[in-house]
Amino acid sequence: MRLFFAHPRAWSDEEIDAACAAVLASVEAETGKAAEVVSGRDDYNTNIAGCGRVDSWCRDIIVRTDYQSGLAWYAAIVVPRTEGIGKATATIVRLALAAQMPVLEATISEGQVKTRPVRAVREVDAEDYLAGWRLVISDT
Repeated sequence: MRLFFAHPRAWSDEEIDAACAAVLASVEAETGKAAEVVSGRDDYNTNIAGCGRVDSWCRDIIVRTDYQSGLAWYAAIVVPRTEGIGKATATIVRLALAAQMPVLEATISEGQVKTRPVRAVREVDAEDYLAGWRLVISDT
């Protein structure tokens, strides 16, 4: 299982790596299966050249498939709990939900991870490309 970790762009490499490690440990402990957590930073650096533009890259995250199995490249999108999310993350979440791909909000504290399913994205300030959107969490 491969998960996409949609972190804020402003996070340091250390913050990103620690959060990905925490999500990985949580997923593997919960499922008992090997997993992979790919940061937005790493996916962007690997794939943006082939996509050309950020909006195309956002779409690629959702529609990319494994050439051997034909399955979606990512099984789910994980978004760390923050005050707001940026435009690219909002786009990724919106496209994932439309494709019926699971999206989870992750609260990460002291290496522990708690997730809640995301139901939608709400625009708060379209001019704030870094934090102008909010996740709408499912009641269940």
